[in-house]
Amino acid sequence: MKTLNQAPIPTSQKKVVAQKIMAHESSQTRQQRVRDRLSNYELLGMIGKGAFGDVRLARVRHASTAL
Repeated sequence: MKTLNQAPIPTSQKKVVAQKIMAHESSQTRQQRVRDRLSNYELLGMIGKGAFGDVRLARVRHASTAL
């Protein structure tokens, strides 16, 4: 696997590619820090009850309504 420095492209393009990679990595890291909340899900029904809690069937709400 070649590194960005070894790629046969001009330095200006390497800078653009590096900036895109950094922005994508930052976005991914930010998404990983978002915590799941019960309000992010639509509860559809109860599957069962156990000693440690309830098991429910749920569906992820649409992204615009989850926040």
